[in-house]
Amino acid sequence: MPAKNDVVSYSEIGEDEGAKQFLMQAPPTVDNQQAANIAQQYYDVVAQVKSLAGERDKNFLLKTDQNHLWVLKIISQSEQLAEIDVQVQVLKHLQKQACKVKTPVAIASKTGNDWECYQQGEQAWNVRAYTFLEGIPVNQVAMTYELQRAFGVTAANISTALQTFEHPILERVILWDVMRLSHLESWAQEVLGVETLDVFILSFFKHFNAVVLPKLQQLPQYAIHGDLSQSNLVVSADNECAIDGVLDFGDMVKAPRVVELGIAASYALDTNLEMQTSLQQIVAGFESVCSLDDVEKDLLMDVIVARLVQRIVITTWRAQRFPENAEYILRGTAHAKAVLAALLQHEFVASRYASESTS
Repeated sequence: MPAKNDVVSYSEIGEDEGAKQFLMQAPPTVDNQQAANIAQQYYDVVAQVKSLAGERDKNFLLKTDQNHLWVLKIISQSEQLAEIDVQVQVLKHLQKQACKVKTPVAIASKTGNDWECYQQGEQAWNVRAYTFLEGIPVNQVAMTYELQRAFGVTAANISTALQTFEHPILERVILWDVMRLSHLESWAQEVLGVETLDVFILSFFKHFNAVVLPKLQQLPQYAIHGDLSQSNLVVSADNECAIDGVLDFGDMVKAPRVVELGIAASYALDTNLEMQTSLQQIVAGFESVCSLDDVEKDLLMDVIVARLVQRIVITTWRAQRFPENAEYILRGTAHAKAVLAALLQHEFVASRYASESTS
């Protein structure tokens, strides 16, 4: 692992263009046998290997010779060392905090490092490992009002556990940061058309920049997970209505806690359930742990819409760049479009944006 002073700070990382380049990288090309070799070389384990899906990194499930389940992550060359470091440090922090939801445990290499550098010919990738969080991904179970409430509870528990976590990388620019929504406007203009939903999305940037962002910037900013999606949450087989664990801290940023809740809500909403009731359940879950003030409650819908816009724009743009990985990249896009369209059919949402969509 590089020395601590080799971990770059956010001020050394490129801003808008650097953030876009980060999303333009394809995952590393490493096969199962190579992964098994890496596991033995750096972690001193003999393992059965299964490839896992990944958007930027190449991930493998390892079943070690002692029947432990680990994830081996071969990290994209576009990822800065500070990005790797924050994902290790946050897992250590959450273990110390005794977080109320399960999270993976970082695994040190056989030499005690948090990550290693794997060289293959002229290419080199950083590698790290962590425990596999067993359970059923939320995207494989039916959405219910009770499970939606659990999204709110989980957002509150994670937000609370992360309030004291600090790392310089949290202030870098990433395009999945809701607070940076304006960085996506040019991409939206490139990939969207003239359909009603597309026209709304293009108009929403103006509303967000003029009305929403200034209010968000006035709220306290904490570390947030930033991607409490259905694929990053698991339930147990014994109770599919209670979230048991949280994965993937790769999109952590500093933002108001209502952003954490809004992101979670964007994934919890389901067109098979009544939208207003769903929102009430999600908020009630969050407030069973910690209360929201009136400003946060007023901003929640804007944050939900902002995240849905991100999910549509970023994935559409990336799928055009990486058609070979399009199925994985677009796995949640249809859901985002359906939820946004359904929300805009409700008067309590449509009236909020009436002036923007007709301007």
